[in-house]
Amino acid sequence: IALNLDVAADVPALTADEDKLRRVLDNLVKNAVEAIDHGPGRVDVLVRKADADRVRIAVSDTGPGVPENVEMFRLFETTKRNGSGLGLSIAKQIVVAHGGHIGFERLTPTGTTFYVDMPSRAAAAL
Repeated sequence: IALNLDVAADVPALTADEDKLRRVLDNLVKNAVEAIDHGPGRVDVLVRKADADRVRIAVSDTGPGVPENVEMFRLFETTKRNGSGLGLSIAKQIVVAHGGHIGFERLTPTGTTFYVDMPSRAAAAL
């Protein structure tokens, strides 16, 4: 499984609890790797300026994708055989507490992108 990181040069700084944001990103990357299972596959982490006041961190994978009937951020909802269904629910709480938004998009024909939109440092100062 290939892991790629691409951070745009114009991304502004964030104001966030580093440990909590790391927990969110660790969860998203771990989920992406586990979705691919044994590979081959690819996980891309892209960091971009979403707009003047927000930064988007996107984690995309080439796994099988999220089934239509699964509510990914619902407590105890999981697609994993041994998952607890806590990771994405906790990630959402952390992101929302920072004034951000977390969501996902199904990719075609397979794969998923989870994204976190966070206020930039300049936006947090307003």
